[in-house]
Amino acid sequence: MWIPKFRSNIIDGWLRKDVEPILRWLGHFRGAGILEGKAYLDHIHLFLHIPLMQAVATIIWYLKGKGTEIM
Repeated sequence: MWIPKFRSNIIDGWLRKDVEPILRWLGHFRGAGILEGKAYLDHIHLFLHIPLMQAVATIIWYLKGKGTEIM
């Protein structure tokens, strides 16, 4: 689960529409696949497939960091 600072309702409009393709594209580079995802107004749920040799924290750190650079 991804929560914006202060759990504000900022995930709507173009961000809600564009966040899934961006995260799928970024996950592809690390070998992680997004099996399912849902964006709400104040948080995002992701169901990921992460390779055994990758740490979960590393994948999440990468998606959060690179995802905010692109958006």
